[in-house]
Amino acid sequence: MPQFNLSEIKKKIDAALVEVKNPVAVFDADGTLWSVDVGFGFFYYQVQQKLLPNLTKKDEARHQAEYDNLKTRHKALLWLAQINKGVPLTTLHQWARDYVKSITPIPFIPEQIELINYLQEKKVKVFVVTASVKWIVEVAVECLNIPPEQCIGAKTEVHDGIITDIQSGEVTWGDQKLVELLKQTNGVNPLLASGNSMGDLALLKNASAVSVVISKASLADTTAENLQSESKLLSIAKDKDWFWLQ
Repeated sequence: MPQFNLSEIKKKIDAALVEVKNPVAVFDADGTLWSVDVGFGFFYYQVQQKLLPNLTKKDEARHQAEYDNLKTRHKALLWLAQINKGVPLTTLHQWARDYVKSITPIPFIPEQIELINYLQEKKVKVFVVTASVKWIVEVAVECLNIPPEQCIGAKTEVHDGIITDIQSGEVTWGDQKLVELLKQTNGVNPLLASGNSMGDLALLKNASAVSVVISKASLADTTAENLQSESKLLSIAKDKDWFWLQ
C-alpha cells in the first residue's frame, strides 16, 4: 500500500519511458490538481456577478436536482456550458481569468505540481480531463504550461467565436473521461493517471505504469457525496497497491 512517494513514482515513470513511444499522462482537475471545485466555483461566480442575467433560481434548483441524480448528472454538467449560449468565447475566457484571479492563489496540491513538472521535463504530454466546463479549467491550468488542446472537458460547439448550446463530444464524466482522452491520444493509454473520485476509476485502471489517487478533500471543499466517492477510491487504491496521497 504505497503512499505518495515521488522518488518511487519517478523511477516507475523512467522505467515506463524506455518502452513507451509518444508518452502521455492524465490528471483530473477538481480535487486532484487543487482542493476546490473550480467548475462549480465558476458557476457560482457567474451567478454572484450577474454575468448571466437570464438565469433564475428555478434554473439553479433544476440543475442541482439533475446533478444529484446519477442518471441525469451528465445533463447537469453539460448545462454549465450551455448556459453560456450567445456569449463570445473570448468573453467567457476573460470571465474565467477574473474568477481565477478572485481565488488566487489557487490551492494547488504541491506534490501534483512537482509531479507534472517532472513529467514535462521528461517530454511526457500532460492532459487534464475534467467533468467541469473545459473553458474554465483550461484557463486555470495555464500556469502549469498545459495548452488548451490538452485540456478535455464538457463543452458545446462554438460558431464564429460564439458559444452555442449544441453538445460537442461526450460529457467527460465517469468512463467517458477515458473515451475522450483516447480520442486525443490515438488510442494510447496514459503511462500515468491521477484522480480523486470514482469518476476517475477508468483512467486509473488503464494507466500502464502509475496510478495516483488523491484524497485530501474536506466538507469545506466539497459535498458529502464526493467525500464518500473519494473514500471508496482510496480503498481501491490501497487494495491495488496504487500510490495515494491523503
